[in-house]
Amino acid sequence: STEVKSKSKPINMTVTITAHVPMEVYRRFNGLKQDERIKSGIYSYGPDSVGEDFSLAAEIVDDFEEKNKLIGMLACTSNTGLTFSIENGADEVAALELETKVMQDEFGKFYHEAIVAELEEDLTDQWMTNLSADVIKKTSVVTTTATQSQ
Repeated sequence: STEVKSKSKPINMTVTITAHVPMEVYRRFNGLKQDERIKSGIYSYGPDSVGEDFSLAAEIVDDFEEKNKLIGMLACTSNTGLTFSIENGADEVAALELETKVMQDEFGKFYHEAIVAELEEDLTDQWMTNLSADVIKKTSVVTTTATQSQ
């Protein structure tokens, strides 16, 4: 038999982030925690380590067309265990590579994007600081009609 047409249906997404991230974010992403049996200031990773779920937001700046694009994923989690590499003699802190699994959010979607200029209101600040379903959800407009009795 000959296949005439085929379409794929996504069931999840994988995103790889390469960036310099704050240590606190790195620890929360991988589930590194302080253990009360171990001295203060030491963070540990083991079989009970579970990274936190999070939203991922980014702003892509197009310097040529001056159109900024917002991208976001609301339901993310670490897709791999703790990974890192050590480079002897490096003269700067290496960027980390974090692999993220993106699951369906409350809208049944994985990924959202917007060109800022096309939005009714600029959501950049909210998008970048507190991305959640509430930030992107359409607000309900309630209309009431008044009746006058005679």
